[in-house]
Amino acid sequence: MSNVDYKWLNTLPDTILARIISFLPTRDAIKTVQLRTFANLWTTIDLLDFDDHPFHEESTRDEGYVTLKFIRFVRYCIMLHKCVKIRKFRVSFKYSLKYLSARYSIVYHECMDYKLVSEVEMWVKFALTRGVEVLDLNFGVLRQVEGKFKIPDFVWASESLAELRLLNCKVKPPNKVCTSLLKILTLNKVSINKESLCLVIGCCPLLQDLGITDCNELSELSFTAPNIRNLRVCMNYRHWKLTVNCPNVRSFCFSGCVEFIELINLFSVKKVSFDHKLDLIVKFFWYKGLRQFKRFLEQVQHAEILMLGSVPFTVLTYRVLENHPCPRNKWKRVVLHTWLSRAFIEEVSSLLRYSPWLEELIIYIINISDPSGYPPKCVELVELENGDYRPYEEDKWSFQCLNQCLNNVTMNGLLRSSCDAQIDLARIILKNALVLDKLTIFADCNAQSQEAIGFTGRELFEISKKLQAFQRVSKHASVNLLYSDTAKA
Repeated sequence: MSNVDYKWLNTLPDTILARIISFLPTRDAIKTVQLRTFANLWTTIDLLDFDDHPFHEESTRDEGYVTLKFIRFVRYCIMLHKCVKIRKFRVSFKYSLKYLSARYSIVYHECMDYKLVSEVEMWVKFALTRGVEVLDLNFGVLRQVEGKFKIPDFVWASESLAELRLLNCKVKPPNKVCTSLLKILTLNKVSINKESLCLVIGCCPLLQDLGITDCNELSELSFTAPNIRNLRVCMNYRHWKLTVNCPNVRSFCFSGCVEFIELINLFSVKKVSFDHKLDLIVKFFWYKGLRQFKRFLEQVQHAEILMLGSVPFTVLTYRVLENHPCPRNKWKRVVLHTWLSRAFIEEVSSLLRYSPWLEELIIYIINISDPSGYPPKCVELVELENGDYRPYEEDKWSFQCLNQCLNNVTMNGLLRSSCDAQIDLARIILKNALVLDKLTIFADCNAQSQEAIGFTGRELFEISKKLQAFQRVSKHASVNLLYSDTAKA
């Protein structure tokens, strides 16, 4: 930093300087004591972030020694901290008694358990007494954990807590929960049962956002709390099955295999997002989950917004080829992540046919660099090779959404290998969409793949001319090809 910049920094008030260093990990914020400008300002920051990862990276000692060093570091920071109000308190470290016993080469005993639990509880109590609003406790993911940390009962009596994030711990709240200001609850690999979760939900009248990830002791999500609007579920374990009965949820985001989730009631849902893990589809889902996928779509057919990842859309495409069309629905906005395949336009046709109220279609085109890991049926649909595309000979698309509703179509990611298919889809939509206002194609000329780069400015100009020349049945339709100004000349 130059002298001029340093003098300018000296003119800033302490409150702004403290705000600046609060965005640093606490370990780095403390190092600013070496600068005269900052002095001991780190003791007044309202955001404390403790992570043991840098400690392990820098040390050549055994992990038990590093863990103890991290624990002492957090303890001393808490002792020196002076801010009376904390916005966020985050701790991330490997909570394991195995490390402590390995450090001293002794056999684990109960007093070690008591000391470690007391230490962590002291950190949490410190944050709560300072009126913390966001509490993030990450106890790591270990191959072997002797016992998970139980969230202390006094956490559930906090009058300031607005967001609680928990990873790899145990939750068993007392009979009386008083976290009246809690709005966001995120549970990741947390040991909790249905009764405990229902107790927390029922005693948090402002709770709006609930996230559940790999809580395999939880077999059912069933609540009617009108305040919870957003529900996020991620299932990475193949043998964890979950039933969802949440009639008042407005937004539902699911990642995992539909074979392991059963939707009983999502009557009020307006927005649905569905993605899938590739390893699950290869090992299990593709051959046995098609029926469950249809049932999943039928349960959310009344939603207004649907977002599908690349794997679910591939399954939908396969179902179309097997004469199982997309279920009739009330979707108004559909967002697809997909690669261009031989059956792509057929699937878009089926989607439009059975979505009479569709107003906006957004497509993100992705590139598959290695299709060898996909199931055989999926490989048949994989990305087109150069010159392999044949123009789609469509009958007149007289679908209700094309005649009355569809007004915006966007395709993101113009790839060289699938350029012809994307342009052909644009031609068909322009030819049949009576109320279309805008069709936009984004070409990323700076993408780091051989499929995306390689378009010269001249080529993109020719593509734009071709798009502008297509027949349009809508008098108000505008066609735009947008790309970065760094395209090759």
